[in-house]
Amino acid sequence: MSCPVVLPCPAFLPMMMGKIYDWTQASLMVAAGVGLALALRDVVGAYQHGCIVHKKYGFRTYCVVEILDTLFLLPCTFQLIFCIAKYDDRVQSRRTEAKEQTAALTETYRRYIADMDDQLDKLCKSNVFMAQNAFEERKRDFATFLRRLAAQLRDCACEGVEDPRELAAELKTFIRQWLEIYGEASVDVERRLEAKLPEAALRLEDPVALLTSAELVVRAVKTSVGASYTSDTQVLERLRDTPASEPSSALVPHLSGRRLSGERRLSERRRSHAEVRRSLRDLPQVAMAWFECCVPQCFAHLAGSSSELSCLLCRVKLLGREHVLLLLAAAVGLCLIVITAVFPVLSPDKTWRRASIDAVWDMAPLVVYVICLVVLLVHIERISALLEAQKELQEAQQRTALVASMKEDLIEHWTAISNVTELWQNRTLPRLDLLKELHCQLQEKLQPEHLTEQLRVINARLGRLEQAVGDVQQWWHAQQEGSACALAPRVSRLLRTRTRDRMQGESGSFTQRLDCLIGEIDAERPSTELVVSDTALDLGGSFKRGSLQEFLREAEPADLEEGNMRNLDSFVADR
Repeated sequence: MSCPVVLPCPAFLPMMMGKIYDWTQASLMVAAGVGLALALRDVVGAYQHGCIVHKKYGFRTYCVVEILDTLFLLPCTFQLIFCIAKYDDRVQSRRTEAKEQTAALTETYRRYIADMDDQLDKLCKSNVFMAQNAFEERKRDFATFLRRLAAQLRDCACEGVEDPRELAAELKTFIRQWLEIYGEASVDVERRLEAKLPEAALRLEDPVALLTSAELVVRAVKTSVGASYTSDTQVLERLRDTPASEPSSALVPHLSGRRLSGERRLSERRRSHAEVRRSLRDLPQVAMAWFECCVPQCFAHLAGSSSELSCLLCRVKLLGREHVLLLLAAAVGLCLIVITAVFPVLSPDKTWRRASIDAVWDMAPLVVYVICLVVLLVHIERISALLEAQKELQEAQQRTALVASMKEDLIEHWTAISNVTELWQNRTLPRLDLLKELHCQLQEKLQPEHLTEQLRVINARLGRLEQAVGDVQQWWHAQQEGSACALAPRVSRLLRTRTRDRMQGESGSFTQRLDCLIGEIDAERPSTELVVSDTALDLGGSFKRGSLQEFLREAEPADLEEGNMRNLDSFVADR
């Protein structure tokens, strides 16, 4: 048709049903109209007269024709109406437009992945990653201290220890304080609760067994920064490995089983097609795009791809669900035509002329319907290509929206973490450095008979220090206001003084300087209770991640190398 034919179209029908642009669309509309008319005829006839064939020809059919007619007509007719709604004069242009939009969305998808990759790459050069490395180093050092202390107590069989239970209690207090400080690495109260001794370890009264159990706990504890960085890296690797043509469901890491990549699946499909062509290369063929007939020989071949079926003389390539439905409808329609033609002939009380007239009237709508289906099957590639392009576009939209939400979540999460880097550097890491110095002194001057008393004094000082430092949310508020106490420079000065005394061979009193430091920090703490700002209240919520963590399996804890004990050379090198 050179120009569209305009038809009267009711207001409740789509506008594209009021114009006919080509014979394919005309076949769609005729088939849908005939299908609705036949379905209405069967329903009205069965309601008024029972089984039409039984009443008409005088022998029982148990409504087989009506049942087959209904099962054949209704699904196919509704599918035809759906195809009409998707069809217009711009089929080819809409297909090209859909492919262009899919390509644009794919490019956006790749750009989002590149942006997330750049964001994570910047972390490796930022203070966040440096602080994370410092946390891991302090954890390894403390775990090494626990292991070596347990070995020393095991070698001396706790000789000189007056009360092992009291020693175990002081060790529990010391380890608990370290875990509480280390738990601030996440700046999330809920995550801090994970950094604690289990109930089984708290019930232990043997110092050696307690130290062994605590070492395992310390090595297993993870900061939210480390876990988030690892999980985000795994998500990006998964996104890079997933082809842009994959559906959005392929991005979900919780899917069980191994998916074939797009390139591998395409190569297998091409290989199966090549095998089919090799088996048919010497045979003359009469073929359509989706249907091939082998004239001189007969063969049975099942293609490797699920979209192709080979049986005897023919090979059929299925283009989609619509194609399968049209093939089944055409086959059932031919059967109904044969049945409709046979029943009048078998009637005992009809003449041949009368039977022929009845057969023509009954078969005419079915013949028109099947002819329309055949026309649609001849042009199925055009309809199927448009539907496939629209499906790819929808998948690309879902995939891009998913990655966009993941990108937003990643940037928001790491921006929140960057905001608390100053808190780690000014509050958490200095206290971990101070604890490292204290447990190094304990090991250097280990005397089992005095270990309980030494731990009691250290725990008392650490308790006063924690009371002077205050709550993390109050510190955060004071830091935002610029009124937080200068803990980091004081601890750094104290440790440098300790190192200088060692180098000069002097016996400066480290404990007196530590007591002075605690007194100065306590004096700088505000006398009135601080009001936590909205930023501090929202701090924990910013770390409750959603979208990225839903697309990731829980990472296994990595095996950490044992850290070395803090000595003079390493301390000077660090500074």
